[in-house]
Amino acid sequence: MISRFQVQNFAVFQKLDWTQHAGINVIVGKNDTGKSHLLKLLYALVKSIEEFSRGPSPKNWIAVLQQKLTWTFQSDSLSDMISRGMDRAFAELLVNQETCSLAISKPIESNLTEILTEGTNPRKELSAVFIPPKELLTAFEAIAATRERLEIFGFDDTYYDLIKALRLPTTKGKIDEHLLRVLRSLEAMFGGEIAKGRDDGQFVFHCNGQVFQMAQTAEGIKKLGILTTLIRNRTLTKGSILFLD
Repeated sequence: MISRFQVQNFAVFQKLDWTQHAGINVIVGKNDTGKSHLLKLLYALVKSIEEFSRGPSPKNWIAVLQQKLTWTFQSDSLSDMISRGMDRAFAELLVNQETCSLAISKPIESNLTEILTEGTNPRKELSAVFIPPKELLTAFEAIAATRERLEIFGFDDTYYDLIKALRLPTTKGKIDEHLLRVLRSLEAMFGGEIAKGRDDGQFVFHCNGQVFQMAQTAEGIKKLGILTTLIRNRTLTKGSILFLD
């Protein structure tokens, strides 16, 4: 999947060359050292490739990436992502043996927008899912309304993309055997199942013949329930890249 990730002058990272990627990668550090920024940048790159490859319009990948960066980092100006005192940020990702790169430059004049360049349209399909730190099942509709009706910053694309994925219905079809074992283990762990209610479509927790609303359900169960839902509706499949913040 991801083989190499290079960053220069992005947020707190003046230079990063990450080459040793495995099936599971863990980023550890103190608070406010850029862990979430790094995950979000990786996600924005991979997710924009997914949306570009599956989208109906022949839009340039850079245009898709620019929108994804704007809504993932909740910033009107992409140049805000450049490290303080620098004029240009650069990132390059090698994923599925294909290189994707971008450069963000500060505007030369104050009335010009920043420049986002150096992208080449990727050809291979990807699948990415980001589980953000805050629980969202309880505030599901409020988050959706913030983006779909108000179109204002508040919940970034890691939340909104996850909402769209959770909305997908559970379809009949074979779940990969490895993921099926994970699904059974997770549901056995919390002794029940997170599912949409039949009447209003809100998520509820079924346990021991009882039905609990999300506000009555423990945070850990809701987090695990997100994973089981994504496996059941086959958003998470073999080959998906899963980001956990």
